[in-house]
Amino acid sequence: MTDHRQRILYIEDNLENRTLAQRILMASGYEVVVAASGAEGLALAARERPTLILVDINMPGIDGYTVTSQLREMPHLARVPIIALTANVMRGDREKTLAAGCDGYIQKPIDIDLFPQQLARFIEEAQPTCRFSPPPSNLPIRPNSKMARRAHTAPSTLKTRRCSSSK
Repeated sequence: MTDHRQRILYIEDNLENRTLAQRILMASGYEVVVAASGAEGLALAARERPTLILVDINMPGIDGYTVTSQLREMPHLARVPIIALTANVMRGDREKTLAAGCDGYIQKPIDIDLFPQQLARFIEEAQPTCRFSPPPSNLPIRPNSKMARRAHTAPSTLKTRRCSSSK
């Protein structure tokens, strides 16, 4: 289960594929917004704040490659992972989706047990990380303060934490 309701936009022309993915993801705690075409997906992406976007590649009208390129032009989606969810498994298809701007590639048919975990991993990897680093050496520090102790910590022992992203 996810920690909080994360929104996934799924752009897919096939009703059965949309329904299956939506049921799996909702059962895993995600909020799912679906679009039946590339044009509808672009309109939803412009006004929604998805945590992740799934894009089918083979759609009538605007294909997934074009949709992905146009999504990448939207500044508010700069840090949002876009994942190709496609039956395209020929040599070079994965590379072509990545070149179009996708951050990942999941092959159809999906593994219903792995699917939520795969998306959770893409979401986790897209979160910014911050490092606590020692202050500059030219700043005065009280001798027994936390800052002084942190300044003497080796960089390899510094903790990493998640930063809140600006959405």
